[in-house]
Amino acid sequence: MKKIYTLLLLFCVFSLPLFSANGYLRYSIRYSGPDGNNPRLLIYPTQVELFLSDDAILVRTSGGVLASFFGDLVWYRAKSDSLYRVSHGNSTIFIQSNRKPAVKDFSVQKGKSRSKIAGYEGNEYKVSCTRNDSTIHWRVWSAAEPVPGTLPFSVFPEQLSLVFRQDAQALPLKLEYEEYAQQMHLTVTLTLEEESRKKQDKSIFDLPSDYKRKHTKPGERIQIGH
Repeated sequence: MKKIYTLLLLFCVFSLPLFSANGYLRYSIRYSGPDGNNPRLLIYPTQVELFLSDDAILVRTSGGVLASFFGDLVWYRAKSDSLYRVSHGNSTIFIQSNRKPAVKDFSVQKGKSRSKIAGYEGNEYKVSCTRNDSTIHWRVWSAAEPVPGTLPFSVFPEQLSLVFRQDAQALPLKLEYEEYAQQMHLTVTLTLEEESRKKQDKSIFDLPSDYKRKHTKPGERIQIGH
């Protein structure tokens, strides 16, 4: 469970945009494969939202007990070396180092298929890399053509900027990968469901002033919830 959740956030957080953007993205999270009907999945998150402003990004998951316990993640452009994990369950803000994951042996192969996703035609790419001595395989889709006015950022690892042709403002549409965790074999799929270029209310990025603060080291276990 922890491993799956960490990987979901890896794609959404550890390679945050390096330039300004305003808007909102919502991705659904679907679990399938041999254990896709396991009742334990009821506690897993079913969607992830990204709120973006010129100054900050907030990542929020929902749809399962685990998501509500885990809280929000906030990153400020002026403090790019830190992530703030806001745990509402125990009124604590955990401050973590925003280290980019060590990724090597990165490769991309363009697939032959195209899919209609969230109203866009998407090209498929097969991506693999090694992270922490484990090989990860993804299937990712981006808009086949530049999208006028698209939010100019990627929610995926920065190596995928070439896949999504970030300079052409192509839009990330879908990500899929297999996972083995908690004695389950799953296919995890993130799919774009909603987007907006509307400027976000700055108050959504404010950290609760009455919450405790705790600095955590890389790899340190965080106690969430009561």
